[in-house]
Amino acid sequence: MTTGSDQSPGQDVEDVGGAGVRAVVFKARRVLRFAPLLLCWLGFALRVFRLDAQPLWFDEWLTVDLALAPPRYVLQTIDRPPMYYVLLHAWTLAA
Repeated sequence: MTTGSDQSPGQDVEDVGGAGVRAVVFKARRVLRFAPLLLCWLGFALRVFRLDAQPLWFDEWLTVDLALAPPRYVLQTIDRPPMYYVLLHAWTLAA
């Protein structure tokens, strides 16, 4: 008969309890392995939920307007670097 003091120092707790404890520990490790992924999905879902409920602000509306405009119009009318709006226009066409 062995007691807790008869265990070797390197022996894990899961080996002491037998197959039942090892199965519980294995299941807990498997669940904990996917916990960060589940938290990321939960965070993403909370961010996307009712995303369209808020209206666009003026600067966002202006960006959408310039992204949907033809690149020639953007190049002729704005006085700041136009590459962002040209690339955004290409991105909206690809989508």
